Amino acid sequence: MHPLARTLGIAICYALLAPPAWGFVPVSRWGETASHAETPLGKPATITWSLLPDGTPLGDGQTSELVGMFDTLFGITTSDTDYEQRAWFPLVSSTFDRWAELGGANLVYESVDDGTTFGSLRGQLGQRGDIRLGGVDMDGPRGTLGTSQYPQGGDILIDTLGGGYLLDPADNYLRFRNVLTHEIGHALGFGHVYSSDAHFLMESELDLTIDGPQFDDIRALHYYYGDHNERTNNGLGNDTLSAATSLGTLASGTRISIGDHATTGLSIEIDETDFVSISNSSDRDFYHFSVEQPGTFDLLLTPLGESYFQGTESNSQAETFPIAASNLSFSLYDGQGTRLLTIDEFLHGSPEQLNDYAVSESADYYIEVRGTRQSPQLYQVTLTHHALMVPEPSSLFLVVLALGMLLRKRNA
Repeated sequence: MHPLARTLGIAICYALLAPPAWGFVPVSRWGETASHAETPLGKPATITWSLLPDGTPLGDGQTSELVGMFDTLFGITTSDTDYEQRAWFPLVSSTFDRWAELGGANLVYESVDDGTTFGSLRGQLGQRGDIRLGGVDMDGPRGTLGTSQYPQGGDILIDTLGGGYLLDPADNYLRFRNVLTHEIGHALGFGHVYSSDAHFLMESELDLTIDGPQFDDIRALHYYYGDHNERTNNGLGNDTLSAATSLGTLASGTRISIGDHATTGLSIEIDETDFVSISNSSDRDFYHFSVEQPGTFDLLLTPLGESYFQGTESNSQAETFPIAASNLSFSLYDGQGTRLLTIDEFLHGSPEQLNDYAVSESADYYIEVRGTRQSPQLYQVTLTHHALMVPEPSSLFLVVLALGMLLRKRNA
């Protein structure tokens, strides 16, 4: 087993590192993968994953038996190795997909695994995944449920002896999904955390009150791999004006926003995906929007994150303030890329706001969001349009009549 392997069980497991000031515990990030060379911190990475064929040597005299466990519990008798056609495959793939839709880690299924000894070779396209998923008899139900390696290993084993317990169908197999999603977190480079007042996926004890990655887990993902928009434009992200993320049209009297799902607190629902952040001081997020009607608009940039206590197993917990992880500011540009203004009035944890910016005709605009620290800052951008107030015809007639009477009086 890799020296940095991690386990998840009902009993408390161990973590090696002291808690960084920003909350989550980063251990190691993927460098070179089967798909590309190393990308910078806070930038996306494509990481493939594959399923070990049953019988794959695990290097300790045992062999993988994950596929057989699934097939037995789902009543499947075929020996076909096209696992994507198995009834249980969507359950497995959904855990990788959940991490992928929350940030810049692009987790791609590699349909081929050549069955080489577990942990012996790195990922290779068409041969095996960067992350290889298998299963073995560990210690039965309610003991160790899974183990995983940090990058550049990333391989994962699930306890097959506890398959009936692990694959309880309650809440759409929540127990299995949380175990595997937790182990994938290790495979992405995140260590165990401990919190006395919050619930996070990367805590060492299985928690069935949550479903998948939570607020602190998403911050860890964004720290290493950026937010989901970093995967756009062929992995170049939205760091330049020409690659800006479109917010659409700000219609008369309406509101548009991005980053909404981080506004609801530390608990994240399984269908929430709208999370954006500045991952470090070199990150830039550009957005484009159009205004079609005269009037004014407000622009509000709000840092997000409730405070919580967090530490590691061997260290005391400290209060973490993710709302003040970085000092955010923004600039507004016209459609030709000319900077119109910059708003940077307040310090960490405070919103920055532009009020009543006048628009006389339809136009395009760009927003640039940036931060000052090497810690991910989740945020929300909100645009609100205010239409010009035009008097009703009857009111307008009265105004004209009053002006006429005033002029006649002055001329008398």
